Amino acid sequence: MSVSPARIVLYCLLLLTWALVALVLATGTSSWPLLPAAGLAIIVTVILGSFNARWQLFGPVISRGPSEGAAVALTFDDGPHPTYTPVVLDLLDKVGAKATFFMVGDRVRESPELAREVLERGHQVAHHSDRHYWPVMFSRRAVVNDVVRGSDAIELATGRRPRFYRPPVGLVTPELEDAVREEGMLLAAWSVRAFDGLGGEGDAVRRRVASKVRAGDIVLLHDGRSGMRRNVQPPALEALPGLLEDLEERGLHSVTLADLLAQPAYMETSSTGEATTGSRGRSWMPRAVGLTLLAVVVFTAVSAVAGVGSEPGADRLADAAGTAPAPLPPTFMKAAEALSGHATVQARFQQTKSSALFREDVVRTGLLELRNSDRRLHWSYDGGPELLMAGGRFYPVGTGATELSEESAAGFRPPGPARFGEVMEALFFVRADILSRYFEVRDLGDGAFELSPRGPAMRGVFRRVRLVVTGAPLSLREVTLEEGSGDRTQLIFSDVVIGQPLDGERFKTPSERSAGETAGSEPRTGSR
Repeated sequence: MSVSPARIVLYCLLLLTWALVALVLATGTSSWPLLPAAGLAIIVTVILGSFNARWQLFGPVISRGPSEGAAVALTFDDGPHPTYTPVVLDLLDKVGAKATFFMVGDRVRESPELAREVLERGHQVAHHSDRHYWPVMFSRRAVVNDVVRGSDAIELATGRRPRFYRPPVGLVTPELEDAVREEGMLLAAWSVRAFDGLGGEGDAVRRRVASKVRAGDIVLLHDGRSGMRRNVQPPALEALPGLLEDLEERGLHSVTLADLLAQPAYMETSSTGEATTGSRGRSWMPRAVGLTLLAVVVFTAVSAVAGVGSEPGADRLADAAGTAPAPLPPTFMKAAEALSGHATVQARFQQTKSSALFREDVVRTGLLELRNSDRRLHWSYDGGPELLMAGGRFYPVGTGATELSEESAAGFRPPGPARFGEVMEALFFVRADILSRYFEVRDLGDGAFELSPRGPAMRGVFRRVRLVVTGAPLSLREVTLEEGSGDRTQLIFSDVVIGQPLDGERFKTPSERSAGETAGSEPRTGSR
């Protein structure tokens, strides 16, 4: 028996998901974002496959017969109906056509004589659930009870136990597939759907079927309706006379589903008088899907929590955690060493921000003061705010902690992944030890260096970074950040002064200022 393409796709998705789980276990947390995507693909495949019986996701489903010959199978769902089913029978009898009626157990119990009449007039009686209540398809116990009760109702009324089963709304679940198989029945779908169960006009139903039907097709129609529309005439009754004419003009004729497939229409009985059933045993598919989705949830949650941590071992930007730092050009190492020897740096800056969100570039100017002893940066925008960057966080300048909210006093971290502040700080202080963890560095000549991000997480933050270190003595003259979002920020430094004594008060955090600490004062030193 061949395996359906949809089932092969589900097999592949399950194997891929477990491969991703193994990858997460082998490489740490860097690959975990792929797990939710794989889990979502499995869920979508299962949902679509459940509502498309012809996909045969959970097992074999009959959707058409052989195309040789001139036979088609007209099938009618949701009956028997005391008013509409006799009309259908009379219309079929007029042209000598035969059909298959997929009956609901509850309605057979209401009109058992009508079920017998269908059989006696040469048509096939098949099973369409006991209550036409599709939610039971998700419970093994409920669906088994529904299948058996419906079969019992049909057998009690007609003396025949149906062999073909069509699920309500075409919904096939692993539980239903198991129950039907264990009962020894065959699942039947369709190849041409009239959509007459949703309403519409008879002419539209006729055209819809006539445009598609070919030899071997199984056509889905309705001789009854469900719910509040149960006593509203299905449009198939109006469409049927013309539809039968269309079939005759094409040289086609309607037969029962069993005749189309050359299969027995009803269950054979054993010597004890009990209907024979199929093999027992539950499908492994729902358990495999459930176990896989559980693994996705567990490993995604654990990896996500681990990836948010602030410790080096949990740094989300270090995609290649534990790998050796990238080798750096000797010229970059020399420039970094020279910059580390400057006790202080003071420079004017021009900041240009380009973004698709802005009609024009945003240009701002100001003064930058840098202190190497504790790696603190003081930004003073012309006509704007003053900010202190310390320990990867930004703080307002000139205000004590008691005058600020708790959140402001604690400083705020630049937006982005964990330890992003550390990366930004390393760029302005040109810290080779930090930058080599996150970037590949290329010497462009004339003091310019291009930094390319390492790993997918870092590439999500930056596309490229450009640093320019020139002058005598050497100093940082340009920082250009091309962000993963497409934005671009460029800082050009001028009027650089090295070794100038700085005001230590501007380098204190609000908490330090409130505590009256004086440790932030900068000794008056010059360039080394």
